[in-house]
Amino acid sequence: MSLLFDLTGRVAVVVGGTSGIGRTIAIGLAEAGADVVATARRQELVDEVANEIEARGRRSLRVASDVGDRESLERVHAETMRAFGRVDIVVCAAGITKRVPTLDMEEADWHIFQVLTKRSSLMRSYLRVRYGKRTPPGHIWLGVSVEHGGSKARIEHLRTSPAAVRFLSVEPLIGPIGQVDLSGIHWVIAGGESGPGARPMHIDWAREIRDRCAEQNIAFFFKQWGGIRPKSGGRNLDGREWNELPTTLGSCAA
Repeated sequence: MSLLFDLTGRVAVVVGGTSGIGRTIAIGLAEAGADVVATARRQELVDEVANEIEARGRRSLRVASDVGDRESLERVHAETMRAFGRVDIVVCAAGITKRVPTLDMEEADWHIFQVLTKRSSLMRSYLRVRYGKRTPPGHIWLGVSVEHGGSKARIEHLRTSPAAVRFLSVEPLIGPIGQVDLSGIHWVIAGGESGPGARPMHIDWAREIRDRCAEQNIAFFFKQWGGIRPKSGGRNLDGREWNELPTTLGSCAA
């Protein structure tokens, strides 16, 4: 990670940072130069990860917390500010079984939430149970990832899901999409892969999905060409940027 960016002098807090991807992120941030507070429920695991961070020459704190307990998270914040005086990066990699986040999104209608998944059939099942014949709030946009033509079944799952705004994230685009029915879809985002070992995106694949959007009057947003870094190849496709957004911005009929 240090080859990509330098986080020296930064302070990161990783909630759920003692196992799985959270632990990997915490160690990666430390290797990039950040001081890292990796917190979770089990104190022995917090201590273990703190030892790994300190072994890399970075500072840490040994404070346990429960993502379901607001007071414990506030304690992590207070102790981090006391020790380091700042927080630059916050990562939440903690799992929780409570359904509160969905309720929070429904109530927070001053935001637009973009919910993206590859588990399209599970999302459709959940939405049908939660909303029935009702349309979800217009500020919650639902989307699926479609990386190549072999993933197009997800589009049908999305099309038959109750939603005010449906969008496709055609990224990383690693193969041609081919002919595609975009009826019921309001927005398509396309882009190439980024990071070490990024697979190249052929210009014809990007043009194809752009042209399908134009033919079917779907908003098209070209995010990036990708490469070793997200900005490596820029954002121009055929000499211009494509920054279209759903014209209804959340008020579409399902």
